[in-house]
Amino acid sequence: MSEGRVALVTGGTRGIGAQISIELKEAGYRVVANYGGNDAAAEKFKAETGIPVMKFDVSDFDSVKAAVEQITAEHGPVDVLVNNAGITRDSTLHRMSSEQWHAVIETNLTSAFNTTRNVIESMRERGFGRIINVTSMNGQCGQIGQANYAAAKSGMKGFTKSVALEGAAKNITVNNVSPGYTDTEMVRDVTDDGRAVGRLSREAAHLGKAHAHLRATLAAVPYPVWVRDADLALTLCNEAYARAVEAPDPDIAVAENRDLSSGETARELRALAARSRAAGVPMSDRFHLVIDGTRKLMEVTEAPFGDTTDAAPQRFTVGLAHDISAEEELEGKLAREQATRSGVLEHLSTAIAIFGTRTNLIYHNPAFARLWRLDPDWLREAQPTYGDLLDVLRDQRALPEVPDYPAFRAAEVERFTSLIDPVEDLVHLPDGKTLRRVLGPQPAGGLLLTYEDVTDTLSLERSFNTLAAVQRETLDHLHEAVAVFGADGRLKLANPAFETLWKTSVGQGDSSPHLSAFLDMLRDHFTDENSWRHHRFAVLSPPNMRTPHRGRVAVIGGKALDYACVPLPDGGVLLSYNDVSDTARIEQALRERAESLSAASMLRADFIASLSYELRTPLTTIAGFSEMLYGEYHGSLNAQQIDYSQSIAETAHDLVAILDNIADLVSIEAGQAALDVDAFNLGDTVAAVVEGSRAITRRRAVVVENRCPADFGWMIGDQARIRQILMHLIGAAIKDSPAGSRVLVAAHRAADEDEVEWVSLTVEDEGGDTGGRRSSANSGLILGGGLTMLLARRFTEMHGGTILVEPAKGGGTQVTCRIPSGRTDPMDLPDWADTLPAIPTGDAARPRPSANAP
Repeated sequence: MSEGRVALVTGGTRGIGAQISIELKEAGYRVVANYGGNDAAAEKFKAETGIPVMKFDVSDFDSVKAAVEQITAEHGPVDVLVNNAGITRDSTLHRMSSEQWHAVIETNLTSAFNTTRNVIESMRERGFGRIINVTSMNGQCGQIGQANYAAAKSGMKGFTKSVALEGAAKNITVNNVSPGYTDTEMVRDVTDDGRAVGRLSREAAHLGKAHAHLRATLAAVPYPVWVRDADLALTLCNEAYARAVEAPDPDIAVAENRDLSSGETARELRALAARSRAAGVPMSDRFHLVIDGTRKLMEVTEAPFGDTTDAAPQRFTVGLAHDISAEEELEGKLAREQATRSGVLEHLSTAIAIFGTRTNLIYHNPAFARLWRLDPDWLREAQPTYGDLLDVLRDQRALPEVPDYPAFRAAEVERFTSLIDPVEDLVHLPDGKTLRRVLGPQPAGGLLLTYEDVTDTLSLERSFNTLAAVQRETLDHLHEAVAVFGADGRLKLANPAFETLWKTSVGQGDSSPHLSAFLDMLRDHFTDENSWRHHRFAVLSPPNMRTPHRGRVAVIGGKALDYACVPLPDGGVLLSYNDVSDTARIEQALRERAESLSAASMLRADFIASLSYELRTPLTTIAGFSEMLYGEYHGSLNAQQIDYSQSIAETAHDLVAILDNIADLVSIEAGQAALDVDAFNLGDTVAAVVEGSRAITRRRAVVVENRCPADFGWMIGDQARIRQILMHLIGAAIKDSPAGSRVLVAAHRAADEDEVEWVSLTVEDEGGDTGGRRSSANSGLILGGGLTMLLARRFTEMHGGTILVEPAKGGGTQVTCRIPSGRTDPMDLPDWADTLPAIPTGDAARPRPSANAP
């Protein structure tokens, strides 16, 4: 990976910088070493190492910028930057000049900004960069006479951490190296031995003070602190340690080598110190110890350090015991709360995921795995990073389609360092789903993500908005005036018709008209005080007493309004008003016309009744005298005279029948006709009617055949009206039949799908429909000679039946009268019904020709 990379090392020709330059070159980097003023040393370094050198002032931004541009042109963009350049201008602060301060700050700290600022843009564009800042332990611990140097090195550490956070998303790492004292040309630059002796004296005094301060500091520390030597024996402890081991003072605790515990726990405490010294790093463990008579959970830390004051250096460890009993209790409480929270989250339908500070997945609920169709075991064991998870989802086409996925991925991962407050957005997936996502930073670092499928919610919202818009448009275009008053009594909704009718509109909040005020306003519009009071009382009733009601009121201007009041489930009320002035006027006109027609109908009925009465007597007289003439009661007549007399009698009888028919029709139309329902034998009735038509058939030379069997059985109905139906049908058939033809009369039974029994009476002739029977029976109008057919239809309908007129198969006309037989439970019949012939079944129920049938 280092082949071809370009590295720039500031202060890279002497001391630590020179060694860094050499090591980078040996690792395969193309190194450029910077120096500030010693040309001879730089040329010597170049000759010995073959590393190119470049002189420029790192404290000057423009000089650095020009140098970086030259390096980029000659060697390529800088991939590795080592900020090593530094100087010292030692002096105690009360003697330090401004020039000494600024010289060190600009060279040791500002130079890092100058170089980093001129290379980092190129690194971000290429997605790679390594920056190493050489600081010092003095930046952490401080040093007498080096306030400027320590401040610069401490600032360098803060600068390193900040740039590291900014560059992480672009694969740019920034680290610092903090060496201790290193024997280089810079620190060996001593002018004379006197100054060295003076410095050593000052350092000795400082060490004395530091030792005293250390003892005072240890005494002030409320936690036990101790130091172990190479044999793990105590060499130093503070007062808190002495109290913990119940020693009078720290010196006695050290002399008696008292541990914080005894037995196995004491061995484990010493083993912790041994492991720390062997590994060379601090180590911690938790122990339950009895301190001040109370069992406490203590976190014990052992950290190694070296003593170089003797000729033979030794390794020591410093220990610290910190009481974490409260933390233990809090951890237990937190664990219980987390268990409770996890139990709740496990059953939520909302997908939840928690990512740690390293962007790795540390928790997810089952809904998260179901949503993204991922293996829960893989999520739990692999704990993928957020970026890796995005890659997996992209392969499954479970992420929004974006033109630049790398940029999208980088922006998503960058949220771990840039997100401060929770954010919410909608994620539209390729499969049509829409997810509501909430991202929130965790207090301990990392992110909490929740996903909720709102596809159906958005669909319902769109449907609701569409429905609301449709309803709004519908209300706006209704002719009726419609308004809704809410549970607070304020006008919430009104269509334009309502606003136009009552000159009021919906306002904002309390500015909308109140229901009571609106009803009081109507008082000036109503013409009837009582109607207004009733309307107001019904509308202003308490919600639990309101009932839907409607009515009609008259308002000023001659208008009539139909109103409706409908209580709503939310405690509101809907009012609608419809202007029916024209309808009311038409209704009144129709009512007056109906009354006029009723009076005319009664007058017509009275006239027909009077006419029937006045004509019946003379016609009866004419018929009687005619019968006396052709009966030769007062002398014989010749054949022609007899024929004339018979014609006169028949005509008189026909006129009487017409009058009877007219009277029946008038009574039916007036609703005065009623049925005298009883049980009777239909076969006898048909035979009697056929026999009574013989006189007419002889004059017409037409034969009437009865094909209804005498034992046809009984039915329930008005026998007289059934006889009239048959007489009218047979009479109409005879009238339309030519001489020498036949008229067939038959009857049969049948049940429909509802098991209702029907009786069908059929009259068939061989003539045409010259009497308008079909039109009279089907239309209910008197056409031609259709008065008899109209009466037959009316009587049939009174029985709940129908008449059908259709052409016969062999020519002529067939009329079928279909009437319910009315037969129910025999227990409902009169006692004499038992004397009627048995009801035929099977073949016996089918019509049979009469004995005189050809």
